Amino acid sequence: MARWILMLQGYIGLSDKVSLVGKNQKPSKGWLFDIGGLYLEGDNLYETILLNDISAYQKQKYNIGMQSPCWEVSGKENMDRLMRGEHISNLSQLYTNWSRAIYIDPERDEENAEIEIVKLPAIEHRDNFLEPMTVWHFNETGDNKDHYTPKKHRPDQAMWRSFGLITMRTSDEKHQRRPEILGHLDRIQQNIGNKQVAIHAVGMQDDGNATSWVPVDEITDMLSVNDLVISDTSDSGWIVRINDTVDMTKQIVTIYRGFLTDIAEIRNMDMKKAGKAFADSGAEGLYQALNEPFRNWLARLQPEDSKDGKISEWYEALKKITEDQVQMVIRQATTRDYIGIENNGHMVNIVTAYKRLKNRIIQKLG
Repeated sequence: MARWILMLQGYIGLSDKVSLVGKNQKPSKGWLFDIGGLYLEGDNLYETILLNDISAYQKQKYNIGMQSPCWEVSGKENMDRLMRGEHISNLSQLYTNWSRAIYIDPERDEENAEIEIVKLPAIEHRDNFLEPMTVWHFNETGDNKDHYTPKKHRPDQAMWRSFGLITMRTSDEKHQRRPEILGHLDRIQQNIGNKQVAIHAVGMQDDGNATSWVPVDEITDMLSVNDLVISDTSDSGWIVRINDTVDMTKQIVTIYRGFLTDIAEIRNMDMKKAGKAFADSGAEGLYQALNEPFRNWLARLQPEDSKDGKISEWYEALKKITEDQVQMVIRQATTRDYIGIENNGHMVNIVTAYKRLKNRIIQKLG
């Protein structure tokens, strides 16, 4: 029962109806539901605890105030704090925060227990940098414009595609906010030495319905990387170079998507529906084909390796994997694909589309 209640408070969503939320407040889905969680893993439980024990090293930020978990005050005081919109100043309060007021009939045994729940106000998400274990997104539009908010993981997007958001140094100019847990890894790097560290992503997938946000599945992913590589954040260091490599990889996928768009147009597909779906699905297929090779390439990087050499090694793999995907499309080509269509006075078919793709990849990767 206790574990179930903890899960409910962290990931409940908004499907229930009864509410104590004020006019200018939003109901809570559970703090953990709204963040793209990150944690570090070592070789054993002891190392993992030390890697994530951020408060022991950041006393100024995380231990300067009195810790106040929910069980140290009454239920009424917990609710009053949220109703007043009181600022949360310590990690124990953040991680034991209530998303629901819960009543459990003490006369019922655990097997037949019934609970009654009431929505409570959400805690502030904007620029809430007390949270050390999430990815941050800078909002350029919407209610949170010009503020950072936690970025949820996407079930259809591998963790490495957000490499820059996770690892790049904080920069207000570039609207980049590095998760504090990665900064913590930098601070303890000299105590760890040269070893592999796993960065885990964990989150909750919702049903996509803004009126309910029902949690439907768990999202997990992992990157293994050398500690000295992930801590090299200098202007010409590993992190910047790897992030550039990820950006280039995304550009190649965009070029491949353009090739698929050409094929869809040759086939006279509706570019707002079927044609777009064809191109989107194919691009995602290339990402899926790249996921495991990129993770393996990243895990093998060592601090003494030649950056140019290792990046060239990845680009060769990228070209081959992309070419394999292209050849699968070509093998399924129809007569119509080879006959083609006229576009702005030029004949376009699968052969010309392929040549265009090859030229664009050569311009990018050589």
